[in-house]
Amino acid sequence: MGLYKRGLTWWISSSYNGRQVMQSTETEDRKIAEKIHYKVLTEVTEGKWFERQQGTETFAEMMKRCMKEHSQ
Repeated sequence: MGLYKRGLTWWISSSYNGRQVMQSTETEDRKIAEKIHYKVLTEVTEGKWFERQQGTETFAEMMKRCMKEHSQ
């Protein structure tokens, strides 16, 4: 897992199940980005971060919910 700068914003890069995952820290401040990076590392170690990142809703469920919320 790494921390890198893309434009003015710092990003976190990691690998999960053979796929590269990138997430913005949404900050231009390196010290804040490092703190976010370490927090994500801790959550990954505890097994919480990827659970939070993956959705459990299927596309059909999402479309049904979207139609219900926006069709009136």
